[in-house]
Amino acid sequence: MMAGVGASTAASFVSHPLDTVKVRLQLNKESKVKLMDIIRDINANEGPRGYLRGMLSTLVGRVPISTVMYTA
Repeated sequence: MMAGVGASTAASFVSHPLDTVKVRLQLNKESKVKLMDIIRDINANEGPRGYLRGMLSTLVGRVPISTVMYTA
């Protein structure tokens, strides 16, 4: 069970910041906005914590599923 908790938490810490950048890039209406513009914007306005915004809901959904899968 602990392996499932650890694996899903580690996976979330790696994938969630990338997903945050991807979603903000998709939501941006301007077609000329580039990846580095989004990253600079997050760093300037929110700091490093901006990448982890909304991660609690990801963990709430992912941890139980991974725990059951690793236990089974």
